[in-house]
Amino acid sequence: MMSMTRNLQAQIASVAVRDHDTGAGSTGPGRPSDDWVLCVRTKPQAGTNKLEVPELLKVPPDDEPWADCLVLANKLESDGFWAQIKHLPPIHVVGKSPDGKYCMVAVASSRFQILRDLDLPFLLGHEHLDVSEPTEGEVKVHGIAEAREKSQRRYVEKAVAGVLSSQHRGLDLYYRDNTKDQSLLLPIEWAILIRDVKAASPEVRSHFYNSCCFLTLHLPNAFDDETSRELINRNDESWMERIESTMMVWPVEGSTMEFHQVSLVRALLESAGGREDTLQRRLDKTRSANENLAILGDLFGVELTEPVSFGRCRASGARQNLSEASDSDDSKAPCKTKDPLGHTAFKCGKRSVMELRDHVALYLPIWFSNAVYEALPADLINDLSHEAVTGAQAMSSYVSRNMTGLGNPESSLPLLIFHCANMSVDNVPLRKWMASAKGKKVYRQLTATLRESQAANQIALCLAALISYDLVLGSADENPGPINGSYLGDFLQQLNGYELNNRRRMWEQMICSFRRVRTCHGIADNWLDTACRTQPSHGLDKFSDWYWEHRSEGTHDFALQKVCDYLDKERDFLRRCGRSGEEDGRDPGEKTGEDLEGKMEEEYVVV
Repeated sequence: MMSMTRNLQAQIASVAVRDHDTGAGSTGPGRPSDDWVLCVRTKPQAGTNKLEVPELLKVPPDDEPWADCLVLANKLESDGFWAQIKHLPPIHVVGKSPDGKYCMVAVASSRFQILRDLDLPFLLGHEHLDVSEPTEGEVKVHGIAEAREKSQRRYVEKAVAGVLSSQHRGLDLYYRDNTKDQSLLLPIEWAILIRDVKAASPEVRSHFYNSCCFLTLHLPNAFDDETSRELINRNDESWMERIESTMMVWPVEGSTMEFHQVSLVRALLESAGGREDTLQRRLDKTRSANENLAILGDLFGVELTEPVSFGRCRASGARQNLSEASDSDDSKAPCKTKDPLGHTAFKCGKRSVMELRDHVALYLPIWFSNAVYEALPADLINDLSHEAVTGAQAMSSYVSRNMTGLGNPESSLPLLIFHCANMSVDNVPLRKWMASAKGKKVYRQLTATLRESQAANQIALCLAALISYDLVLGSADENPGPINGSYLGDFLQQLNGYELNNRRRMWEQMICSFRRVRTCHGIADNWLDTACRTQPSHGLDKFSDWYWEHRSEGTHDFALQKVCDYLDKERDFLRRCGRSGEEDGRDPGEKTGEDLEGKMEEEYVVV
């Protein structure tokens, strides 16, 4: 009987399995039980199946998930089979458990059965262990602070080495899922990006490095021969060294900007035809186009000295013919071209500067389409957050499809002003632009359009944009009431170019009047509700109401004439207008817009 038992024991293979396979599990918080969970099965004792071992040499598919298991530390440190296979493609040692007894090992999920068949002991289904934390022995020797720094650095170094040496994404996803500390994850993300650059085809790498050069050529304030020559003559290794040096900066205090930087470089790689990685699309959309250029410049060692429009060529001299720019295919040969942008663009798929600019802009938030720049001032949108500009573009697209009269390019700027003014952020770039000479000119142009024949939706948008200036600039009304007898009188003065110290109140009163008598699209009503505070009624609101009623029939002068006709019935207004006409030789019954505005102002003051 004893002999039979020994013979049976000789045929037993012991392998660790998941908790749900046996109903058992690990004990104690964060560590496995001292007694391994075993699954016992009998099989004839033959030699190891050599056909299965080559499976451990194969690279796992990209979409194959990885899981971790625990292995006794001494098994990995001895000369056993675990020690022999721990560096193979589907296996990666992550780190030690806090008590130092076990090692956490990440394995491609399909390889676990092979490990079982090879009778290698391991434990699945264990509680999560943070192997970036120091072991108990390290804490005793170094203290908690120094020990944690050492263990975290060791964790990052192991992860980076594993990612750089891997040829698949399974290990990437494993670390992304299990590294909760974002400061530890950042260098791992850099490693993933760097590996993908180096693993790309020679054509993609060349395109990527030339795209890096193309971007940096936009950064200095003025090109001298020395600056442009240094940039276009950088070799591939020089560009990669600058990226790799960023990966080695650890620990980092904040991670949002650093992850944004990774995302920018990833987008640049994708624009060159490199590998896509949706998990690295973590762009900070609060950044502007100019900020993104500056961030890339900092990475590549070039300072953005003055905000510029992306794609602008600042090299002196006439532009070189593209065929001349491509005379030498030797990327290491010194370049003396007078057109560094054209030369570099041609090396990126034989594109022109314009073509490469538009291509890169599809991936990187550093530029907008030509159509956008034709409708919106570049110095404003390049300084606004990317989400503000794209949000306004989305609004403009929706408005053009659904609102009559607002599908023209002229509506884009008022929509942008209104959209940005009512975002729940302190919009410093918009305030700066509004206070500039260009911003003031746009304000005068918007005011002037109110004299033109416009539909109700167009007037509503114009009013919303004009009052947005006061919302952003924080204009304070010094005068609580009308200055020229009525708010219509103040409105007329504003249209004539006079500065008012009750400008916001005047716009709000005129908007309230407009809402009372004119019918707009529901979206336009929402604009005015958003931008305008409800105002108490004023005794002469009827003049404003009369004005807006007749703006639906024609221009400003036409509506003003109608208001004066109403006044004629209440006052002896025609007689005084007629006397004014006789003095300058006009027909006594003829009245100009200036006459009407002046006479109305007199009446308002009297009232």
